[in-house]
Parts: sequence; C-alpha cells; structure tokens
Amino acid sequence: MNDLSLNGIENNYKEIFDSLTGVYTRTMLDERLLQEFDWAMRCDLPLSLCFIDLDYFKSINDAYGHKRGDEVLISLVKRIETVTGKSDMLFRYGGDEFVLIFPNTPKEGALTLLTKIHEILKSEPIDGDPRLTLSLSMGLASYPEDAVSVEMLLSVADSRCYEAKRNGRGCIVSESQLGSNCINFSNADLLMEREHVISSLECFIENLTSFGRGIFGVLGPSGAGRTVLLDRVLSLAEKENIYAIKLSSNEELKSQPYGSIKNSDGLKLINDGITIDYMENILMNLVNANNKNGIVFIVDDLKYSDYATINFIRYMMINGKLESIGLVYSNEKEDLRNFENLKVPLYEIYEIKPLTLAGPINS
Repeated sequence: MNDLSLNGIENNYKEIFDSLTGVYTRTMLDERLLQEFDWAMRCDLPLSLCFIDLDYFKSINDAYGHKRGDEVLISLVKRIETVTGKSDMLFRYGGDEFVLIFPNTPKEGALTLLTKIHEILKSEPIDGDPRLTLSLSMGLASYPEDAVSVEMLLSVADSRCYEAKRNGRGCIVSESQLGSNCINFSNADLLMEREHVISSLECFIENLTSFGRGIFGVLGPSGAGRTVLLDRVLSLAEKENIYAIKLSSNEELKSQPYGSIKNSDGLKLINDGITIDYMENILMNLVNANNKNGIVFIVDDLKYSDYATINFIRYMMINGKLESIGLVYSNEKEDLRNFENLKVPLYEIYEIKPLTLAGPINS
C-alpha cells in the first residue's frame, strides 16, 4: 500500500475518532444522529441524547497543566464506557463537552445509566497527581416526548445541560424547567435546586485540597436556610481532613477590627495586638498540630464581618503559606468588592430562596 493510501486512511480515521479519547468526533455526530433519528421515526422506537459537560475543567488545566487535563478526559471516557452499552455512542463535541446517544432507549432508561455514571465519578476519584473527584453537568432529551426533529433534540438537550450548570453543576436535568422555579414539598422534583447547591458544596470541599484555593458563596434572604447549608461544612471538612473555623459575625462585631476572628471558638488568640503574621502562625500551628490538609473559613452573614477580618482572608488567599485555604460564606446579596481581585481556581456563588410548605417566599 502506497503512502498516499496510508495518508488517506489516517485522515479518515481522524475524521471518525477523536485522537485523544478515541470516541467519535463531532463530525461524525451529525451523520450518526441523522441515521439513528430516521430509524427511530421509521420503526417507532425511542431515542435519547445527552449533552455532557465536565465541570471545572478549565480550573484543572490552569492549576495542573494541559497534560493533566488530557489524562482526566481519557479517564472520564473510560468511566463512561464502563456503564454504556454496545449500541450507545459517545462523541467528543468540544474541549470538555461530550454527546451521548442512546438508540432504542427511553428517557427513564437513559437516566438510569447517567445516574450510574454520576455515582461512579462521585465515589471513585481519578488517579494521578493529584487525585481528582470529577462532576458532570448533563442535559437529557428524548424522542418523541421532547423533540420531533434532530435539531430540536440537540437544542433541548443542550439547553438542559446549560440549566444543569446554572443550577449548581454536578447534576442531570431531564425536564425543562419552564415558568416558576417554585420549590413545593408536594413535588420532590422541585427540591432539585437546593440539592444542586448541597452537591456543589460537597464537591467544593472534596476538591479544595487539590486546587489549593476556593471560595463558595450562598446568597439569599433571611429564612432561606443559609445557616443550615453552612453547618454542613463542618462535617464535610472533617471528612476531607480540613480544619474548619467558624468565624463570628454580627452587627456589634462589625465595627471591631478583627472582631470576627477574636470571637471565634476555633481560634485561641492570646495577644490583643493582632497582626497578620501572628494570625497566620496560629493557623499554621493549628494545621500542623492536628495533621490537617488545610483550613476552611465559615462566615455566616458576611455583611456583618469587619473589614480587617475580610482583608486577612484575602491576604491568606493571595499570599498565605498554607497549601489549602477555603472560604464558605453566606450573605443576603453578593458584594464583589470583598473578593473582586481574587483569582482562585474554585469560585462558586449560588442563590437560594426560602422554603415553605407552599414554596419559596418571593422577595
């Protein structure tokens, strides 16, 4: 066989299979999806399609380099393929985006498989340096209930994937959330928004040691359950061997320099003349003495924290000697003046509404 023929075969192979992961290319998606959709219509069969987006992939590349990012993508594909069947088809749609086609599979069946993928990624970190716990945002659509054309099927699945990312990542959206986002205890599905925030908080704490720096904000009015969410951080941090410090915040302390720190139960300060170096040494000693992987500050009602405390946290994020430092806070609304110049690998802000038996209180 001459070189020209070999080049032709190689070029055809590259058009069909992604060179990094070995799955089908985006070029092949259009052709195969048209075939499968046509077959489903002719034979009156179900067809499901899922858009998959790897959460925080840019942060992985930025923090550990593209080589580590490539390793993560390869491992992700292998995990997905342990769950999918022989007739299912996985395509690399973009850098960290994939499309999964489930021929002759109704939505319920596809959702079962996607849930298994989600559980595997959550329970089994990706090996390497460092080990990483991955999460996916997934949007699922099915023929005939969601779409009557190929274009509509792609569009609905893509929109639901975006909805999954907007609602907190690490989840599957299989129904379009039209109209009100009311949370009603009579319909468990409508609790998904709160569960997304909880799942994202868990993922944040799990990945904090690997990424080194992170900020997680929960916004909402009084009565929205912000304090309950932040209380989860204590047990999550313990599980990941991270030292959690809950800082005090109230109207009275706001006017006192380092008032939030001085009144914290997690810090024992013996000097009145507090300096940044002094406090950093205290934190270093706490981490070393307790053999912890890092520290996470918890601040409920950030608006009541004094500026000296906020500036100390900013300093620790930028110049701190500790390898892992996180902040989980709540506030009624976002105030970007506090952290606008901080470029941390993990940065997530979520807004929640109060839960009542009738649904959220609109304010």
